[in-house]
Amino acid sequence: MICEMKTRKTRVSIPKELAADVLYASVNTCCVCTERGKSVQIHHIDEDSSNNSIENLAVLCLECHEKTQVKGGFGRKLDKNLILKYKQEWLQRVANTRNQADNIASLKTTGNEISINAKEPELDYYESLEKYMEDFEHLKEYEEVKLQNYILKIVEIKKAIYKFAQLKWDTGRTWTMNEGCYEVIGFYE
Repeated sequence: MICEMKTRKTRVSIPKELAADVLYASVNTCCVCTERGKSVQIHHIDEDSSNNSIENLAVLCLECHEKTQVKGGFGRKLDKNLILKYKQEWLQRVANTRNQADNIASLKTTGNEISINAKEPELDYYESLEKYMEDFEHLKEYEEVKLQNYILKIVEIKKAIYKFAQLKWDTGRTWTMNEGCYEVIGFYE
């Protein structure tokens, strides 16, 4: 019987600076489960531990990393294609979150908090402040029109409330008459 000897792969340690870059890009979070606060490891996507290119490194938690090691059985393991997809999606989400945080921080420092998703051209502080004030004036006008419409409608609403309450008052039943009173009181409250 001839035994085959497995050759051990040459493990090259990941340089600290590169490891820090990989962990920072992933917010020290597993790209598969994206659960924060878990212990993580840096996984070699192509399973070649001597290939320390940043494209070949992904951050995985211990549980997800174990799923890359599964051999045999009926369960599917995390293969390199799947890990690449998870990594790309996670890095994009992290980048988007950081960009949004930067946008919010810069808006707060200028006092111009507007929608994060707004795609406006870059304006200097005074132009953006002027635009903000114009938007505020339009909003104020809109609110005034809305209030005027509500006040005009309130008379119609009052008539309708009294009409339905009158139907209950005309029943002669104390409980039903009280319900009509409560509806009118509710309207005034």
